[in-house]
Amino acid sequence: MEDLLQNVDAIFSYGGPLASHIDGYEVRPEQIQMATTILSAFNHRRHAVIESATGTGKSMAYLVAAVLWSKATGRKVVVSTNTINLQEQLVTKDIPTLRSALEGFAPGEADFSFALVKGRSNYICRRRLKKLLEDPDSLLNSQEYKALAEILPWVGEAREGCRSEFPLEPLPELWEKICSEPDTCLRVKCPDAQNCFFMKARSRAYAADILVVNHHLLFADVGVRRQLGFDAERAVLPRYSHVIFDEAHNVPEVAGDYLGYSVTRLQVTRLLSHLYRRERTPASRPDGRDIGMLMAIRSAIYKAGSGLDLDDQTRDGLRDRIDGTLVPGVLRAREAADAFFEALTSFLGDLKRDRGSSCYGEEGGGPGKRSEPSERQEDRGQDSRESAVRLKPEVRSLGLWRDVIAIEAERTVNALSDLSRALSDLAHALELAAAGSKLKELPGDIEELKVEIEAISSRLSNLGATLRFIMDGQDESFVFWAETGPRRNVRLAATPLDVAPLIRENLLEPLDSVIFTSATLAVGDNLSFFEDQVGLDYQQDRPLELVIGSPFNFDQRVLMGIPTDLPSPDDEDFVAGAAAALVKILNATRGRAFVLFTSYKMMERVDELIRQDLNAAGLAVFRQGEAPRHRLLAQFRATHGAVLLGADSFWEGVDVPGDALSCVVLARLPFQVPSDPVVEARLEAMASRGENAFARYSLPQAVIKFRQGFGRLIRTKTDRGVVIVLDRRIIYKGYGRAFLASLPECRRVKGETDLVVEAIRQWMP
Repeated sequence: MEDLLQNVDAIFSYGGPLASHIDGYEVRPEQIQMATTILSAFNHRRHAVIESATGTGKSMAYLVAAVLWSKATGRKVVVSTNTINLQEQLVTKDIPTLRSALEGFAPGEADFSFALVKGRSNYICRRRLKKLLEDPDSLLNSQEYKALAEILPWVGEAREGCRSEFPLEPLPELWEKICSEPDTCLRVKCPDAQNCFFMKARSRAYAADILVVNHHLLFADVGVRRQLGFDAERAVLPRYSHVIFDEAHNVPEVAGDYLGYSVTRLQVTRLLSHLYRRERTPASRPDGRDIGMLMAIRSAIYKAGSGLDLDDQTRDGLRDRIDGTLVPGVLRAREAADAFFEALTSFLGDLKRDRGSSCYGEEGGGPGKRSEPSERQEDRGQDSRESAVRLKPEVRSLGLWRDVIAIEAERTVNALSDLSRALSDLAHALELAAAGSKLKELPGDIEELKVEIEAISSRLSNLGATLRFIMDGQDESFVFWAETGPRRNVRLAATPLDVAPLIRENLLEPLDSVIFTSATLAVGDNLSFFEDQVGLDYQQDRPLELVIGSPFNFDQRVLMGIPTDLPSPDDEDFVAGAAAALVKILNATRGRAFVLFTSYKMMERVDELIRQDLNAAGLAVFRQGEAPRHRLLAQFRATHGAVLLGADSFWEGVDVPGDALSCVVLARLPFQVPSDPVVEARLEAMASRGENAFARYSLPQAVIKFRQGFGRLIRTKTDRGVVIVLDRRIIYKGYGRAFLASLPECRRVKGETDLVVEAIRQWMP
């Protein structure tokens, strides 16, 4: 251990390898402190929670610790991030820089290997693609056929076979038919096993010292290990014993998603359509065209008839099983599912209208206070629970639920289960037919189709079981809820009420050491709120703790402005008042601004009120939802004097250093919506235990989110600008002190909007 600590000091010293490879390198004692804390945690099999502010060199600190530990012990270290941006920074910049730096300093450490690990479904399956090309008429509709033609040239040139290599986003319905999946994989029997994109990626992961993953993939691995046992050598990831979570503040939310259950209308309809559907288009025959996996099997049986040496009775029996049992079974399941989801959609809509704003949720306004309705129902592509309805006993007791929804759900579950069994029976019948043939085994093409059928059978069974679990709603350790989405999609879900015990049982206890780090984990200097959320609140063997402040001089770099003449956020005039103030503020900053909202509807309404005035002043306005996030950010960076209106996902993980971003406006204090089903249930649970739910849950959550929004402004030591808070509660409410105390010391001005605007003009470069 002493040797490792000495190496840390040497690597980060002015005469060390990093200094010769990084322009303008500075020795940061905080970096050394963080790396040594991680190594100490690894060495003593302890967990650690480390808040490390922007600018402290956090990623290089944990990478140095991870490499030194892995090379000294031969153990893999998993580095998990929440955003693609950080993953790309690690694998394209930080890790190559570290490897290059170590070559002349410590050749043994420099030969470390790393792998960016992506989920299996990100890779194309050569065998499944070939199967589509052999019989596209049976398996693809006209839209999918066109999309396939666009993909084929790329497949021939692809180095890794990964979805991200494709210049355009593939059609989801087509990608599901050609991506690699565990339940359709033939493994060593696959004719393309030697050239399998996924298996090559997996081999790189098994050989690597450092695995770079995202939180979603890591918890997918945890979910598999819950079933197989944590010591299983093969799950989603290779076996590991040390994890470093960066952007760790997202861990509780991601864990809740992956350790819960959900079923959507889109999942069910796509799976059924994969089996069988009739395409009716102007280009097809007048009576339509039957396509799907069942039609492909039907065709393959007759094409292989002579080779299999099947008698007419066996061949006709298989055909009759498909035509007389399975196709009608698909139609029954689709009709039942459509009736259920249509009834549920209507029920949820009626429930929202009958209950008014309370069904949409209200943004937290402080202890004992509920302010105006939250209107973040439309995330424009983001998942959001704030339009969801909690399936509480009083909802389940309503006549429409009891007499229609529950009955249609049971009919759907039964139809899915019947179809699943019929598919399993078909697979068995194919095996029996092959056993009685002269080949004694199925031809390769039919064997591959049988594997697909067995996989769909299993998925249908799982969907039915999940739907039944959610509809029963008896497990008190879960929160049950439903929401409607675009394209008439409906989602039913069960989210763990408390993820902390699950994280502790399935991650902290099996692993030697887990490091949680982020720029925003503490409330004040206290890490206990985060530790409670991830299961580190037990007293035995407390985690190592470290809070590293920012090296930036905020007092000389940031002016915080708080207009005090705006209406309170719970006032109906707040949106109009905020819009009027924004026009003045953004003209003073000459654009170059993010405006961050907690409500999508408020964002859209403000856009309507300010865009014309700002455009007239020569300022371009971009709004979340108009284009994918990465494209919006590219447009913002490329446009002088731009204004970007963003909601939830823009509060974090966005990095725009320099003059392009000189102003961040926080429209409201970012309290979670108390009527979000999961939040509501957690607040109720805390209240039932006699705890102050606002002080222990709502306020800390909002403070951490507030810090994330504030942190968008200063990304380097030369950045300078203003942060404007339009929510007067930060001054006039007692809990406002918690928000202000969470920020670094900076210049502040409060008063009427015109006073704040004048201060901005004097401050801005």
